Amino acid sequence: MSSSEGGSILRCTCLAFVFLSLCLVPRATAASAGTNRHIKEIFIGQCWYYTEYISQSLGENVQQNCTDLWEKFSRAWMYKDPCNVTMADYEPFVKAATVPGEVPTNKAVFWEAAYTLTHDYSGSRRRYVASADILTGYLGNHVFAWCGQEAEPGINFDSCPLEEDCPMFQGQYGGMWTAVSKAFAEVSTGVIQMILNGTTAGTNVAFNETSYFNLFELPNFPKAKVTRFQLMVFHDVGKTHKETCNNGSIPLLKKRLEELGFEYDCADDPSALRHILCLDDIESTECQFASKVLRPTSASNTIGTGFKTLVFGGILVLFYLIAIY
Repeated sequence: MSSSEGGSILRCTCLAFVFLSLCLVPRATAASAGTNRHIKEIFIGQCWYYTEYISQSLGENVQQNCTDLWEKFSRAWMYKDPCNVTMADYEPFVKAATVPGEVPTNKAVFWEAAYTLTHDYSGSRRRYVASADILTGYLGNHVFAWCGQEAEPGINFDSCPLEEDCPMFQGQYGGMWTAVSKAFAEVSTGVIQMILNGTTAGTNVAFNETSYFNLFELPNFPKAKVTRFQLMVFHDVGKTHKETCNNGSIPLLKKRLEELGFEYDCADDPSALRHILCLDDIESTECQFASKVLRPTSASNTIGTGFKTLVFGGILVLFYLIAIY
């Protein structure tokens, strides 16, 4: 067997394992969920899937040594108490996995309390790029649960703490996401889009001073390469408009941007976000603009059909006249 054939078989095996893992491996939903015993195969398979399928389908050419990335990733947390893992432990992995040009200029989008909407908006890299769309973020979201232990074999297969069980921004998950957030900001250039939730529940706010964005992303943007920030405040359909561009916590974000020397503009409920939100509730009062477009009346359908028939008939008559003359 040639080396190229062997490589092809390995890739196919890894990709097949990805699909099996997506079906058979549940996400960690409780502290009792331990590391999956096939975590190495899952990680390498997901890495191959991203580089060989996702990036290729988008016309990109992400080249990575997935086995080497696994070694760097696992070294960050194996043989360690889960809650003692820090951002510094993950930096060698994140640095090795960061791909030049993976975040095109004017395409980076950040968010607070808006995970689902942001990824609907980004279209998983088809339109914009969020932190979960780059290789490091993709792997963090698709490897499921993992954690280490000081005793052999260095991996805890029985129980892993949740992110909230460890000190803030620390632990096997918090440490990784701080490193990913910092690296994502460092390679984001041009117009930076920021999606903010103006209808957060309870005491939550649109701009949180103790968030990943404020502490690890905002201080690490390359100032000379950032044109401006485009703040977009959305309001969930049917909910009270708790915060807008001019009230609540968002003026604090504006002040923070000014202090760092960044230009910005802010829009409440821009149409791009309103259309996405209204897809699930087009009958609501706030979404009547979408209802008229997505569900035309029977009368307009009749008029449209009649007009098309008239035009088609006219074309046939024209061809007939040309033919006989």
